[in-house]
Amino acid sequence: MLNVLRFTGVFKKLQLNDLTKFLIGRLVTAERTTLENAAQAKRQPQQQLQQQRNQNRDSHSLQSEQPFEPPPRQCASSSRNHHIASKPASAALAGGGGLAFGNCSTLSDLGTISASASVQQQQQTVARELEENIEVSDCDQVIEDMSTKGTQHQAQAEAIKAAAAAAAASASSSSNESCPGASSPADIIKFLELVGSLKHIKRTGWVMRNVKDCESISGHMYRMGMMTYLLDGKDGLDRTKCLELAMVHDLAECIVGDITPFCGISREEKKMRELQAMEDICKLIQPYGVKVLELFQEYEDAKTPESKFVKDLDRLDMVLQAFEYEKRDNCVMKHQEFFDSTDGKFEHPFVRQLVDEINTQRQALSAQKEANRICNGNTNGFTNGHHVDADMITENGERNGHVEVVSGAKKASTS
Repeated sequence: MLNVLRFTGVFKKLQLNDLTKFLIGRLVTAERTTLENAAQAKRQPQQQLQQQRNQNRDSHSLQSEQPFEPPPRQCASSSRNHHIASKPASAALAGGGGLAFGNCSTLSDLGTISASASVQQQQQTVARELEENIEVSDCDQVIEDMSTKGTQHQAQAEAIKAAAAAAAASASSSSNESCPGASSPADIIKFLELVGSLKHIKRTGWVMRNVKDCESISGHMYRMGMMTYLLDGKDGLDRTKCLELAMVHDLAECIVGDITPFCGISREEKKMRELQAMEDICKLIQPYGVKVLELFQEYEDAKTPESKFVKDLDRLDMVLQAFEYEKRDNCVMKHQEFFDSTDGKFEHPFVRQLVDEINTQRQALSAQKEANRICNGNTNGFTNGHHVDADMITENGERNGHVEVVSGAKKASTS
């Protein structure tokens, strides 16, 4: 006997005359009848079968489309062929060229049913698998699974919509609810205010030496940060890490102030105060505060190449600032102590090169001032490099209204 059902799609595509179609139709009918009679004894009672069909029809219907209503079938497999027993029913697999199940007497009666896109795709997949001789051990289960795909897809879509609605509701909630452990907006504002205060806190070293209009702590850190952009990458330093270290290394001073060796506070006490201040500051910006505290500790330990480089930048900015004040206030060599305190401590070759250039320009400026003093016949200069000539008195008197004679000496006013 022909394996009629498996090759139905093939015969449908052939151009056959009426007689051939009639003969094949009779063979199909006879084969179907034989298989149906063999399977009838194994089927469930008619009442239970009708109840199951009604349940499937109610639960699997999609809007106004005709539901896919799979009748129970059984498969008997042999070594090469697979026969499918089917009771005449009103359901058929959709798609041209595939297997068709139904009450059909000829090949031309085979048709398709309308179904949703997802169910139709599943039907075509099963049909292709059967045509390609894929062994199916339980046809009833396959058809039933296929018929429930539409309901499953619809349930998944509803679940996705529910999840999207929940996400939107969560996004509209407060930051503390959406991100547990994060700092509140009030804490972040407090943190920013502390950082902003560094713009107004003067560096203690310059204040103690009566330097007018001296730099702030934030100005010091900003120029250090800009110095990191001079790295060319050839020395293997992480430029971003250096920038981060420069931006946080004096952050604790917004609470404890700029503590110097001349403030009467031990080095250990200074470290303890700054660490406690950093912990309090970083609590205001969680979870980002963890990273800030790690950067501060890395700078204090001064063990990594980046932390050592940034420490060099800290010293470089100090001597450069001292030189700028000497030029601005026309008091060359006045701030020599800042150069002495850093002498021999610079490690990075590029930083040492810049320090050497500062010293060269400083010495040249000092020699020029000394030459001007001698030319003007002023012999009242001081041998320690701090001197005042006639040009300085006239110039500063007109410009500033006062003259700084030497360190520790009394100021002379022209008013």
